[in-house]
Amino acid sequence: MTLNSITELLFVALCGSWFLLARNLWRILFVGARRPWLDAAEFAIGSVAICCIVVDLLDISRVRFFGAQLILANLGCLLFIISFVWLLTKLLSPTTRLCVSKCRVTTWFLAFLAIAMGAWTYLRLLDRSSMSDLLGVGGVTPGVIVPENEFYGLTDLGSKINLFHYSVDDQLFQEYSKDFYTRYSVFTSALIRREDADCSSNCHGWVFTGGKFLMRGIGVERILEENRYAIVSTPAPGDIVIYRSDTGAILHTGLVQGVLNEGTVMIESKWGTDQRFLHRPEDQPYSTSFEYYHSDRKGHLIDVEQSSSSDLDD
Repeated sequence: MTLNSITELLFVALCGSWFLLARNLWRILFVGARRPWLDAAEFAIGSVAICCIVVDLLDISRVRFFGAQLILANLGCLLFIISFVWLLTKLLSPTTRLCVSKCRVTTWFLAFLAIAMGAWTYLRLLDRSSMSDLLGVGGVTPGVIVPENEFYGLTDLGSKINLFHYSVDDQLFQEYSKDFYTRYSVFTSALIRREDADCSSNCHGWVFTGGKFLMRGIGVERILEENRYAIVSTPAPGDIVIYRSDTGAILHTGLVQGVLNEGTVMIESKWGTDQRFLHRPEDQPYSTSFEYYHSDRKGHLIDVEQSSSSDLDD
């Protein structure tokens, strides 16, 4: 599954948690209030929310099912969740023989469960969103992004830059990389492949660490500030190109490899953990907003030092 789709699922789960919490607080305040349509909505939305969380758990654990296994796993999870929610609904029904105090205890338990589910989902959502710029557009998760605790980068002014690596099963990664031209079919005739897919680095890491680590856009921003980069209107071989979102966040980094006679600029860049290509500046899925940067320093590589602590400030 893609990083974006997982993030969307978690957002659905978070909204479902809010609804469950509101409904159960209503039950606590008005134990005898019967609202059949709200009960049905709680049953449906609760099932969907928990299903979304189950999908995220399977994804971050790198468990993979295929074909009939995937169908059976999904059906099994869904049936379990439906049975669980149905049982809880029965326990809270005004027609149950349980006394009001036991209904209140069960309702408080459901409210607490909704709070816990919402909090956990929110943390997962923040974690997913914070890592989205490491893989860029269409970033997938056949593996897990892991902070690099043994090494860190240094700008010329000594600021520390967080580095990351990508932990993934080789077979899963190879299967994923073969699907590149399905995911980016619109660029099939616009790219010249320079190197096969490699999960050792992303676009930023290829430019600034020589392909050894993954880097975030916020780290690139600091490098631009402290390694004497300046925006230029006319790029030259050896300059870099920076692609930004509508809010100014850095999405993608590439290297200017040449300028043709008629003025066409040729960029070489690594697309997340996918292949590395030569392409025109506009032939990429990241952004239509880009600028060229030049620095008088020799090369773009930053210093990488061994870390004595994982407490970095990037």
